[in-house]
Amino acid sequence: MAISLLKLPAAERGRIETLADLAPEQRRLLDEPVYATLATLRGGGPPHLTVVWRSCDDTHLYVNSAKGRIKDVNLRARPDLSLMTIDPK
Repeated sequence: MAISLLKLPAAERGRIETLADLAPEQRRLLDEPVYATLATLRGGGPPHLTVVWRSCDDTHLYVNSAKGRIKDVNLRARPDLSLMTIDPK
């Protein structure tokens, strides 16, 4: 599952394939206890946004959910996602 990261300025926006592709300042946000907003797509197309706790290791990004919740159902059907984390500093 790829993670789409949007950075400013717009010229630097892109898609990454692994957590190893993250810049150090991006990885720091995943390693710190900061809330994130997860965007998934519903069956009809509109996005579903939810605030989540997340964690990661060297390979995987983990998002807190439970089987059957909307984000779980959406990701099983359509694995594309966007994760937004705002630096609190």
